[in-house]
Amino acid sequence: MKVQRVQRSHNATAPNRAIREWALSKGIEVSDRGRIRSDLVERYHAEAGH
Repeated sequence: MKVQRVQRSHNATAPNRAIREWALSKGIEVSDRGRIRSDLVERYHAEAGH
């Protein structure tokens, strides 16, 4: 069985980094890697006006 690797775009890295920095500045615990919780993404967009 052939396994396909998922290539991640570096375009997704910048917004994730911004969300992580925002969360840390608010005192919200967030991991350095992996998926960001959807509630944090929603809060970030609501507060950032995106």
